[in-house]
Amino acid sequence: MAIDADRPADARALRQALAPHMTAIARLTGLDVRYESVVACANVEAVLADRADFAAQAARWPLGPDHHAAATAISACMAFLSVRNQHIYWAGLLYGADLSPLYHRDCLLEELVQAMGLPNDACHYRPSLFCPDDLVDRLQGADAILLRTLYDPRLTPGVRRHEAMPVAATIIRELWESGAGPARSP
Repeated sequence: MAIDADRPADARALRQALAPHMTAIARLTGLDVRYESVVACANVEAVLADRADFAAQAARWPLGPDHHAAATAISACMAFLSVRNQHIYWAGLLYGADLSPLYHRDCLLEELVQAMGLPNDACHYRPSLFCPDDLVDRLQGADAILLRTLYDPRLTPGVRRHEAMPVAATIIRELWESGAGPARSP
């Protein structure tokens, strides 16, 4: 992950705010999650910017024109994904520099996890990082189970839904029974 901001102090603050989330994601997924000092070498770029500059930032990224249009000043934070052959190969994260500290913490993690492939703005269970009505600053137990499930090696990219659902159900049941459910948050 590369961090970018107009001001060095903002870049340091963003890096510090993302650090515990990156550690948790690495632990849950088994992925090598680390900082990259050269933006061109990173597969995730996190940018702290004024919301009025979101569209200009998105125009620099390898996204289609429909994604550029989506980066408007009305959004507080956004994640963009580039997918090839059923694999996420790059993500861009935009965070509004003018957000309140509580909203910033919630938004940082939500967009980072969304870039990992989980859906956004869904209240299927609560509390959840993905429910817009819940301001939480860490993965809740069920959120962690979903992220662990998504990166479990038994689920392979490109598998059809009808094949994936029984495998996912098994993984979720195992994680739930191991105590990784809502009673315990990572």
